[in-house]
Amino acid sequence: MFCRFKKTLEVTVSKIIPAGGAWQLTSEVVPYDPATLQFALSTGAGEAIGVVLGHLIYNKMFNDVSDDENVQLAGLYGTAAACSGTVWQPTVDLLQSLPYPFVVLGTGIVCGTSFYTGLRYTRWSSPKRALKYITNEPEDQLSDLQLSVAISGATGCFVLTGCVLTPTTPTLDACVIAGMSTSSGFLVTQSILNTLPGRMWTDL
Repeated sequence: MFCRFKKTLEVTVSKIIPAGGAWQLTSEVVPYDPATLQFALSTGAGEAIGVVLGHLIYNKMFNDVSDDENVQLAGLYGTAAACSGTVWQPTVDLLQSLPYPFVVLGTGIVCGTSFYTGLRYTRWSSPKRALKYITNEPEDQLSDLQLSVAISGATGCFVLTGCVLTPTTPTLDACVIAGMSTSSGFLVTQSILNTLPGRMWTDL
């Protein structure tokens, strides 16, 4: 159980907080209207960059992994993050007329599904000889699904960022708030998953 929560905290620090912060930073610096495709693609790319850099830097500093493994897994999670980050704003816009809990739940489901799709596509399309650390075994499918459920919690909770931010919120503060809201949703959801019996992706 301890190992599960330790892994959860590692992923939160290395990828979830950077993902939320990078999405928010990108949303504040790109010159596009939030209702446009350019905005969605830009923020998706920004989130992916946050995940990739967070993964690379954290593992370089604290984990003994090869450079090849570090880069390949950063690409795997970065691609999935690009998918969820891109669909986040369009999904919120589509659901905004609904009661707030349904916006949070619906956004989490759509973004979690997009994240899962990104993981599965990357594993399926990766050449095994060149990318030996991106496997596509039956157990990977379960792990990807479990992680995507936790990402649903993170992206759903990210909706709450809008309740705190105001037009006068400094950019740095907004990025910190975004990272905290995303990580809160991830931590709560993954903590619940960690208590379930059977194999969990945090066991790996």
